Parts: sequence; C-alpha cells; structure tokens
Amino acid sequence: MVERAARFLLLASAILLVAGCFDEGEKEDCVGLSCPAGLFWPDGGEVRIQYIALPDGSDLRLFVSYFVKDQTPEFVEPPLLGQCFDELWYVPPDREYIDVGDDVKVKMGDDEVTLPRSTGDAAVDFLGRHHQVAYTAQSYEKTQDSFFDAEHSATTQKDMGFNQLLHGLYQTPKVEVVSPTGVGNRPIQANEDLVVEWNELNPADPDITTGGVIIFWKKGGPGVANSETIACVGPNTGRFVVPKETIDKLPDIGIMQVGTASNQAKLTEDGRRIDLWGSTCVAFPFAKVY
Repeated sequence: MVERAARFLLLASAILLVAGCFDEGEKEDCVGLSCPAGLFWPDGGEVRIQYIALPDGSDLRLFVSYFVKDQTPEFVEPPLLGQCFDELWYVPPDREYIDVGDDVKVKMGDDEVTLPRSTGDAAVDFLGRHHQVAYTAQSYEKTQDSFFDAEHSATTQKDMGFNQLLHGLYQTPKVEVVSPTGVGNRPIQANEDLVVEWNELNPADPDITTGGVIIFWKKGGPGVANSETIACVGPNTGRFVVPKETIDKLPDIGIMQVGTASNQAKLTEDGRRIDLWGSTCVAFPFAKVY
C-alpha cells in the first residue's frame, strides 16, 4: 500500500511538468517528459548533452552515453518535481550494460564529437554515476548559436538495432539567470528560501516539453570527477523556490547551476527506454550571507 501510494504521488507530481501531454491513450503513446508516465518504461540507457556557460565566459559541453540490456529494478523512479534531492543520480547495482563498440559519435549540425568507450573504474560520467561501460567526452570549444534550440543525433560504432532511435535529441535554448543576481560570488541568504528565476533567450519549441533544473555543487564542480551535488527539478516556468532546508545543507561557498532540460526518449523493440537528454545551463559561484 505504501509503495502504491508513493507511485501515485510520483505520477501526480509529474503532471506539474507537462504542458500539452497525452491525457488519454495507452502507455505506448508517451515516452520521456511528454506525459506523466513517460519515464516509467524499463531503463535502456541514454545519450546526454549538457551545455554549461562557465563563470569565466567560456563554454563547456559534457557528453555521456550508455546502454542497458537488463537491470533490477527495471527503471529508476524519476524525482518528485518541485523538490530538491541529495541523491538524484542513482544507478542500480544489478545492471547489465551493452557494449556498442569503441565509441559513440554525437552529431550536432556540422559539428561531431566522438565519445570513446571507458570501462571499470574509468566509466564514471560527469554526474558522478559509476557504470560498467560508458562513453563520455567534454569540450571547451566555442559553441555556435546553431547548437541551441536544435535537434541532434548519435550513432554507435556497432549498430545494435537502435541507431535509428538516437535522433531528435533536443538542445534547449540559451538561458540567462535573473535571480540570484550579483558579480562574482552571488549572495544567497542563509536560513531562508531562495527564489531562483531564469529566462530563455529564445522560446523553446512549443511542441517539446522542457523542465527546469537547478544544481548546487557541494563539492567539486561541472566536469569535475567525484563531485557532490544537490539537484532541484521542476517545470520550466522560469521560477523555482529552493527551500531553506536545502540552503542549510550547502557549503558557505560553492558553485550553482541553473538551466533547462528536455528528454525526447525513444523505445527499443523490446520496450526499453533510451533517454535523449539535452540541457542548457549557466554556472556561477555563490556565497552564503548570514
């Protein structure tokens, strides 16, 4: 009964994210962020692109891909929207990966990035998740405007039957952070709720559901191995209130990241969900004020 109640609350909270989702129809009609049950298919892996505008004005793009043959539990439950989490990037210990060859290539217009295979202790992605087999890369090259508000794709070296699914990854538009404000270390008031506000410089595709994501780096930072984070997720309304209980957990000085994300997930023939995540963020240092 408790598990069923928790599942109901999770589904109810997911509705908050959805704009124009499927209100009716079978589960097969909806995968990814496009409907409340879209993330409850069995996990099949992901292709993820994260763009971060760094405090020094440079660009960072982080890439990760992995593929899952089987795991227990079948899927990782998505976070409750409108809340913040210390342990958002859970990886089931009982997971069988698919080795898709030496690399995965991510195609973004005229730009292509190769993600080499890593295994064992080296297979750690930029979210701190440990895998058996993963494909990762990062780039500090200047990012062209055509990269944003656009669809990208990926190709595995060995076509395991789902290369045709790895198309349509939507990279959300550039964002600017309205609140908190400041130059250098942006002040965050201790022991109080924090109002975070952002704008998209161009409207996102209205046919694609996007969400808002706020990440606090308690240890390390974007692209740094073994970092520790707190993540807050919610609808892409341009506003999120971080509760003071989360602020209390933060160090006095750290890195904050604000942005948006999409997930144009696809299903494999055996009904496993491959997530196609694209996120666009701004990172900046913060300092608590007492």
